[in-house]
Amino acid sequence: MDPGRANQGCDFAKRQLILLYSDIGRAIVDAQKDKGYGKRVVEMLSADLRREFPEMAGLSALNLWPMRAFYLAYGVPDQKLSQLVTESDSASQRKLKQPVSETSVQPARG
Repeated sequence: MDPGRANQGCDFAKRQLILLYSDIGRAIVDAQKDKGYGKRVVEMLSADLRREFPEMAGLSALNLWPMRAFYLAYGVPDQKLSQLVTESDSASQRKLKQPVSETSVQPARG
């Protein structure tokens, strides 16, 4: 397989995942703002998503909260999408190139 085509496939998958996270985050924020829902909307959405997509992992309420935070932090308009994918890809490449000791969790300095 051509490495360039494989990278394009990975970029496409990353874009789709970012869009999914952003859409879920936006749905949570909109429901909380427009309909006055509180924290319970995340649990209800999680239950709905898991019922609708039983084979898909990562749709627990615990995982939806970071999607909400992601949407609030980035909003992810289309023009930022390629930048986010590039940053994500660069960070992954750096991490893969580092020795194992550098990637382990370091104690906080203070």
